Amino acid sequence: MSEFNNTQNLDTEFPYSPPSMRCNPIIDYGNIQFHISKEVCPIELFEEPGWKFGIFNLKIRSEIPITKKHIHIFFTIDASGSMSETCTDGRTKMQHILYTLENMLRIFYEKPDCNISVHVQSFDTKIYECIEGNSNIKMENLEDLLEKIKQIRPGESTNIELALKSASETISIYKQNNNDNEIVHIFLTDGEITEGSRDYDELKELVPNNCTNIFIGYGRDHDSKLLSILGSGMSNEYRFVDALEKAGLVYGEIIHGILYKAIKDVTITTCGCDIYDYLTNTWVNEISIGNLLSEQKKTYHLRSKELESCCVTVLGRTIVKTRQFQVLNGTIEEQIVCHPTPALINSDLIKHMFRQRTQELLYESRKMSEKLKSPEFSFTPMKKSKEENKQNLEIKEMKTKLKEFHKLMITYMKEHELEKDPIMKMLCDDIYIANKTIGTRLGNMFTCARQTSQGRQQIYTCSAVKDDLNYLEESAKWYSNTRKMIRAQKLTSSRNYRLMSMDMDETIDDLTNSINNQENEEEEIDNGYQEEEEEEEIDNGYQEEEEEEEEEEENEIKDEEIDDYEIDTTNNLSPYISDTVMTVMREVSGMGLTK
Repeated sequence: MSEFNNTQNLDTEFPYSPPSMRCNPIIDYGNIQFHISKEVCPIELFEEPGWKFGIFNLKIRSEIPITKKHIHIFFTIDASGSMSETCTDGRTKMQHILYTLENMLRIFYEKPDCNISVHVQSFDTKIYECIEGNSNIKMENLEDLLEKIKQIRPGESTNIELALKSASETISIYKQNNNDNEIVHIFLTDGEITEGSRDYDELKELVPNNCTNIFIGYGRDHDSKLLSILGSGMSNEYRFVDALEKAGLVYGEIIHGILYKAIKDVTITTCGCDIYDYLTNTWVNEISIGNLLSEQKKTYHLRSKELESCCVTVLGRTIVKTRQFQVLNGTIEEQIVCHPTPALINSDLIKHMFRQRTQELLYESRKMSEKLKSPEFSFTPMKKSKEENKQNLEIKEMKTKLKEFHKLMITYMKEHELEKDPIMKMLCDDIYIANKTIGTRLGNMFTCARQTSQGRQQIYTCSAVKDDLNYLEESAKWYSNTRKMIRAQKLTSSRNYRLMSMDMDETIDDLTNSINNQENEEEEIDNGYQEEEEEEEIDNGYQEEEEEEEEEEENEIKDEEIDDYEIDTTNNLSPYISDTVMTVMREVSGMGLTK
């Protein structure tokens, strides 16, 4: 669209006049809908009667210009020995990271409106300065910068404490000298700590202040619990890259968020209704959602008992001009106020209700995965503590709940011809991955990633879980067979012991006739009977466990359709993607993407 330049105005920073797209409001529209449908909903969201489920839709306009604010991007890259491991496509982890980093630097260098400076450091047990802070990447020789990052090589152990301290100190000095510049710290690691502090609270204190921190974990071996703690907070986040060959998609989404901000520090407040907060799994009157970006479409869930009095207000910092001589002073101001309209109140929102329940179950799964003690096979099959038995029971109940909900969604999709609906398919993926990974060492990283991407409505969704599940299933079979074998050995040993005891008792009867010895003999017999009863109780316990396992196997046969469920991992993109972010993701990843 033409920009309709006005050569007579004096505002050189904003030389546009209506009907230029640049003069349109930043928020295209916002509306409220409530579920009032004749169709019976297959799920009940609220225990208390009277609540009505609704949604708040928000759409940011297109053609948001690249931010002109100076942004300093600080990269901290794990260069430990594990980065030399080979991925499924034959390239090493480090080769993937360097390829993606090279594409990012090219974007910063070639986009004319970018005002970017970069600092790159790598770490193992030492800190290696690769590119030190510059005033603007465009003032540097791009090929020289690319040559410097190519020198990063996998080295020794992983010392995250050292890396955080170095980043925090360097960023603090930069902030003192460049107070007006925005700083984004991107921290990349693929493994667990092998040197330095392992205390989560201590490491959280080392996270740089006065900047945005984005912690990215690669592959299944990183410490997801640590990174989720480091990435907590209003300005921080944690991302999980399940397939290294698709790391560029995550970086593309991150770069889009850096360059195409529309409104900063956004808060949504409600009156006459509650809004769902995925972080706490609660209904509240206010949530903070960070920044809104170009072309974003967001949907938030509401509940209300008085629909006509419902009101939703969006607040945030305006950073993009929409009229000449507009003063942007950085204050929080009202962006849009919405009330329900009669035409939108009577809506069918069953798909959104499925999404609501999915988010609630993802929250439950994530919290369970976070508290599980050593969520992996203990390999002590003969005896389990009460705590372990309780933990296994909780996992079993949660898996049943997830599987039953998955069945419900698939049934609904078939009945309403929604098998190819992208939203419903995404929700099924969420529940399937949570069900398959909970109770394993993959549970926290996958449920955390899926819950976060669903709650924030992010573009990249981790889905490369199939190979990991095959590995876990093989381990589970080995574990189950080992338990059965040791159980059989125990039963054989206990029976031999009882037969030997009976032979000894008969020999004692033949050799002694005294009353005292007879009394002792009777006492031993009584003890033998008691031991037999104890052994019988143990045998019954084993038998009950075997019956439970057989029952589970029968249920697995009945649930074949759920277990054979296939996740589409073509490009890992959610239905929330927009044209602008797809363009950036293509540039960074080098992949040909389609919606």
